[in-house]
Amino acid sequence: MRSLAVAIVLLGLPMSATGQDKEKISREESTSKVTSSSAFEGLAVKEVLTLRAAEGRYFGRPSLRILADGTWVMVYVQSNHHWKDPQGQIEVMFSGDEGRTWSEPNEHLDGTPVTGLPSRPSPPGSLYDPVEPYFYLAPSGELVLTAMSIDLTGLVENHPLHSDGSAWITVSADDGRTWDAWRKVTFVGLPEAQSADDIDLTQDSFVDGGTIYAAARMSDKYRHVGNFNKIIAGLFKSIDNGRTWQFVNHMDPEVNWDRTLDSETGIERVGPSEIVAVTRGTLGGWALPWLTRSRDMGKTWSPLVQADKRVGSWKRARIYTRKHLRHMSGAENIPEWWDDNLLLGTGVDQVTEKTRNVGFWYSTDKGKSWSAPLHLDEDTGDAGYGDMRMRKNGELVVVSYHGSHDEAAVKQYVLRMEE
Repeated sequence: MRSLAVAIVLLGLPMSATGQDKEKISREESTSKVTSSSAFEGLAVKEVLTLRAAEGRYFGRPSLRILADGTWVMVYVQSNHHWKDPQGQIEVMFSGDEGRTWSEPNEHLDGTPVTGLPSRPSPPGSLYDPVEPYFYLAPSGELVLTAMSIDLTGLVENHPLHSDGSAWITVSADDGRTWDAWRKVTFVGLPEAQSADDIDLTQDSFVDGGTIYAAARMSDKYRHVGNFNKIIAGLFKSIDNGRTWQFVNHMDPEVNWDRTLDSETGIERVGPSEIVAVTRGTLGGWALPWLTRSRDMGKTWSPLVQADKRVGSWKRARIYTRKHLRHMSGAENIPEWWDDNLLLGTGVDQVTEKTRNVGFWYSTDKGKSWSAPLHLDEDTGDAGYGDMRMRKNGELVVVSYHGSHDEAAVKQYVLRMEE
């Protein structure tokens, strides 16, 4: 692999926040050293930006998009626990300066309140937890927000998890100012016996012309271990801006339901008809991710192989070519953004059975192999479900969360990468 040098760029002063309920935007010094990869050895994260934090509250799982006018929009979940709180809500924030400052929660940049958020797919009093949000910027220019609606009481009562239609969406046609009512998405072309209620759309995606391609987890209530349904990764596409989703294929030619209990999957287009994927290796604990690729836009996939041990236990991968990130930043129009050997990724690094960190990985061969993780924070109990974008000046911005199952903060990490 080529050697990459990564320098951490300090942020400017953040905008002031109200301080209400101790929720704030703040800067923090960190002394954590990067020692997990020779490419990054000796560097330190000098500064992080805490975007949402409050005592006893859980803020996490951010998803990020850049609108045509350059506005950055971020959604995340706020609740009182990583998964135990069915009354959690999805919130939204905006930035007019590429993440250097952010709006108050659920307010647009001009201070007007957002209509329709905060909210969740499930009605008040429901047992169904939104778990996490995920954004699509549709070919129409609409923002399509999806979330799961899952009853997680099975984690306590030792019965299989179940859902009320896992994939729900709400849509904004005015750059996130107003959001319509939550509704279930429509799935077509599903394999026999596969229920539309057991599919999510909160993994990873890319847009090819008028088509959205998305990785999804497909669970089977008839196949489970203990209280966990078995899950396999699937690829879907939508040609109507996220309202209807066509099943393309399982992202495993063996269709092996016993391989993992989770199958969170990051995808990216890396050629005229080539897609690369990184799939989580296990539900709990430490396991290497699985790698596969398709050379016919998802119709068929290569046999899954485990990543090299240096990659570590990478979970919830979100991956991009560097050209794709630059294209989305608005700095340069790159129609063939997929023609790039360099891939960048973020997600969870499961350091030990009980500790995690926010990770950053790279590949210089279109995802055939990956680097060891660069740690962006201190090891902690819960962290790493996040996203990444690039500023016009080339700085990389990772938004993620960091803390514990009971209390976590949404944080932002800024890096400059030089070859």
